[in-house]
Amino acid sequence: MAPLHRRSVMAGIAAAPISAKATGAGAADPVEQSARHWIAQRRTADGLLTKWARLEDALYRMRGDISPEQALRSELPAARDMRKIDRQYDRLARELERGADAIVKIRALSRIGGLLKIEMALTTLDPSELKDFPWALVKSGFEDLSALI
Repeated sequence: MAPLHRRSVMAGIAAAPISAKATGAGAADPVEQSARHWIAQRRTADGLLTKWARLEDALYRMRGDISPEQALRSELPAARDMRKIDRQYDRLARELERGADAIVKIRALSRIGGLLKIEMALTTLDPSELKDFPWALVKSGFEDLSALI
């Protein structure tokens, strides 16, 4: 096998979300449905974080002389909404972790399944929040694709 160069790896990663959206050939792949559901849940979780950040900004602008902790515990509408989002996000984060742990153990039977595993990992990569399961998904997806080619 020819050595992988950073540029070719990055080009492949950039193409993964587009390739993973193809349909048809991978319909019987046990990874495909689970991975697509997981990716949709991850996007929901990211949306919750964005909404939480907007509420946090609004809350801190209106909080006056109280501390951020007091403001968050207050009965202000933004604080109540933030607490609700916290509960939703915590539940969703646990589901995402369980789902990713399960998908890592399933062998992809198509290129789409392998690409979806890689796309899952790519949706989680944040320098401030690296988890173990994204790297396991990248490795597993790469191994699956290698075996299929």
